[in-house]
Amino acid sequence: MDTPTRNRIAKLNPSARNEETKIENRMIENIDINDGKISLTTKGKNRQVVAQISTEDLKRELQ
Repeated sequence: MDTPTRNRIAKLNPSARNEETKIENRMIENIDINDGKISLTTKGKNRQVVAQISTEDLKRELQ
């Protein structure tokens, strides 16, 4: 997120700032392939899987 956007958000009420933090914590940093599944994971030391699809489903949809 760019600096002007962060500055605008800083002026918002606390609940809006919390929502921005939640969204930023869900940003994708890694794409992993394990056990036949493609996983999109978040940034940071507490990485979480945001989305997941099997490689077989992806192949089928791309045909």
